[in-house]
Amino acid sequence: MKRWIKAFSLKNLKTEITGYGYHYSLKNFFLLLLILVGLIIAAGYFFMLDGRAILAVCITALVCLPFLVRSQYKYLYEQQRYSDLILYMEGIIFSFKRKPKIYDALKEVLPTLHEDNMQRDIRQAIEAIEDAQPLDKALKVLNEHYACQRLKHLHSFLINIEQIGGKYQDTLNVLLEDIHEWTQRTYRYQQDRKQLRLKLYACLVMSLLICWGSVYMAQAVTSGIFVAPIYQIVTASLLILFLIFYTISESRISVDWLSLESKNDRKETEKILRYLTEKNPEVVKKKARIISFILCVPSLYLFYIRKTSFGIVLLIFVFVYFQTESTKYKKRKKRMQELIEKEYPDWLRALGLELQTNNVYVSIRNTVSDAPLVLKKPLEQLAKQIENHPDSLQPYQQFLSDFDLPEIKRSVKMIASLNNLGTSEANDQINKIIEQNMRLSGKADDLKNQDQITMLGMLGTVPMVLSSGKLVVDLFLILADFLTMTRLG
Repeated sequence: MKRWIKAFSLKNLKTEITGYGYHYSLKNFFLLLLILVGLIIAAGYFFMLDGRAILAVCITALVCLPFLVRSQYKYLYEQQRYSDLILYMEGIIFSFKRKPKIYDALKEVLPTLHEDNMQRDIRQAIEAIEDAQPLDKALKVLNEHYACQRLKHLHSFLINIEQIGGKYQDTLNVLLEDIHEWTQRTYRYQQDRKQLRLKLYACLVMSLLICWGSVYMAQAVTSGIFVAPIYQIVTASLLILFLIFYTISESRISVDWLSLESKNDRKETEKILRYLTEKNPEVVKKKARIISFILCVPSLYLFYIRKTSFGIVLLIFVFVYFQTESTKYKKRKKRMQELIEKEYPDWLRALGLELQTNNVYVSIRNTVSDAPLVLKKPLEQLAKQIENHPDSLQPYQQFLSDFDLPEIKRSVKMIASLNNLGTSEANDQINKIIEQNMRLSGKADDLKNQDQITMLGMLGTVPMVLSSGKLVVDLFLILADFLTMTRLG
């Protein structure tokens, strides 16, 4: 309850926007509310709404407006936050290449940034280093505030190089190229979302115009339907739902560009992992066959007593049930494969940086704790098998062997080959692994972005469905009014 009260608090809204680094006057809020109320009154006039219906829509607008304002400033904030992180990562890499000291790199990159929060975090990291705190603790504030895997991996690599040493120039060049390609992909994704946003609002406007067109045509036939309570309720509900739709669409546009993995993705992964762990595919198919056979008995009985239509309906239900249940395991496994393809590059990037200062076994073991959920158990098994059979290729061959992942298996073979290479050859192979990760990252990011675009694209059907329902109600009211007048006449 307190959360909702906080969400509607204008004082809290102003404080939150200030936290984003912008100044917002409550005068602007009330001016925007006045404009919105004016538009609603105009819409009420065109849709022939009475005062109570218009008031209900205005109250909804008042409820939605704080969320709309918050979404607009959050969108600007996330854009600036993303841009500053890119500047920070590129800047610290260039500085570290000249002098491999994190403290000096932080001081050099600080004046180049615009976002107050990042400058504050960097100053805090600098002060922590000056107080002789460990580098990983000093940089923890940046890792936690930005929650970006690339940033975390970069910091970990820089710490290892400063503390342990080793060749790093070629790897930093590869990381710079990876950041550049990630920036380009994110920019394309931002453009796709902007275009989709325009399409969503075009659907909303077209739906409103279609509904208004039905009102305009109804006026030529009869005016009796407009005073009907059902017309007032349905039309006001339509405008309220459109306002809610617009608010949700705006909030979905304001995404965190640094981490596109949502809580829903994690919940989905946990659900699929639990299903694949607990279920045996043969048992699932056998159970589906038994239940389908049992359901066929009443269907045959319906045919016997000449209830053919009911028998056909039941048979169709049995067929759909059997197909759904017997293929459920296969579909879940296919979805798991897609999740692995999306998350594997993040782990491979971390492994490639760990390999600069550790052997294969230690590097894999060090990356397990921060590995994506979908890879945690396979990596734990891989590390355990390598520990038991350090000279065998079998642990690498069995890694994710249940899935058809040729590119991932190729990269695992490259990792396994590091055990038999000299220092110079190993460094070249590590850079090849990181370069391959860049290609896999591109595909993984495209998969993640496509998932988000698909989910947003589904919102476009909402205004059309709502307006279709409104047209059906209007047609029913016109027909009912016409029949009433015919009987009276």
